[in-house]
Amino acid sequence: MLDSARGQKGRIAAEIKKLEELSTAQLKQRWHRKWPVQLPKQVSRELLVLSLAGELQATEFGGLPRELQRQIDTLAGDLKRSGKIDNNTPIRIKPGTRLVREWQGERHEVTVLEKRFTYKNKQFDSLSEIAREITGTRWSGPVFFGLKKVSRPRVSVDA
Repeated sequence: MLDSARGQKGRIAAEIKKLEELSTAQLKQRWHRKWPVQLPKQVSRELLVLSLAGELQATEFGGLPRELQRQIDTLAGDLKRSGKIDNNTPIRIKPGTRLVREWQGERHEVTVLEKRFTYKNKQFDSLSEIAREITGTRWSGPVFFGLKKVSRPRVSVDA
């Protein structure tokens, strides 16, 4: 079984290497055979290689989990309808994941549990509680640990 998986990975790696050797025109032809929709005019060669390589891997080893694909489809539909994506999708982190943040020269490590978090051998209900413990001020835990970007309004300055 292990040798079979290695052989499969080796074959896919060889196919990806072949993709890298194709011309942009050849890559576009392959892309159109796979997805019969119009490509943006300035699509980069690298993006074509990456998308075709990703599709090879997904076909061979299985695609995204059903729930993640559903979320992507929902976001794509939102983008198509309104031109915007709602970034209020809840963040899901697998239990066992370690989040690391350096704050004022000190390294802080949090471990994700099934429904809680541990920090310095104490359990917390939210990342925001931990961020407050570290900084002494109110923070969004996901922002503090880099899981979510802060959205700031753009300011225009008239000269």
